[in-house]
Amino acid sequence: MQLDADLQDPPALIVEFLRLWEHGYQVVFGIRRERDEGWLLQSSRRFFYWLISVLSADDLPRDAGDFRLIDRRIIDELQRIRDPNIYVRGRISALGFRQVGVPYGGRRVRAVESKFNFPRMFTLAIDAITSHSVLPLRFASICGAAALLISVLMIAGYSIGHFVIGTTGRPASPR
Repeated sequence: MQLDADLQDPPALIVEFLRLWEHGYQVVFGIRRERDEGWLLQSSRRFFYWLISVLSADDLPRDAGDFRLIDRRIIDELQRIRDPNIYVRGRISALGFRQVGVPYGGRRVRAVESKFNFPRMFTLAIDAITSHSVLPLRFASICGAAALLISVLMIAGYSIGHFVIGTTGRPASPR
């Protein structure tokens, strides 16, 4: 069972999570329908879920946080992964076990202020995108190949200028 300490998620749902687990679901996660956060954070969250759905072949559940119950088999699978920046929500989803979301609503007053600020969320989003899509790697490879091609063309141009035309590309010194 995974439950954040800031009490954003209702512990009363644990009973429902256990019931669904007993009915054969290996992953039971909460889906928060309302969040007490500003416009920028809400917009960023919507953009992230849209982007990850476009980039990833994995079906990552929207608005599912870390409030979940997972079977021991999934914990064993996660322990085999040797990734220092694992995006756990996405990896659990990608493992393909039987999963179900439990929606819940209502704004809750947090008992403590969350330490998970915007910069940490941004880092998590980058980890999610790079973990669940080959497009960033392809983009980096294309940029690297383009930089190599431009460098080779510039070396060829400089060499032709120096050896064939006799210029070095330096401005003439004033006399």
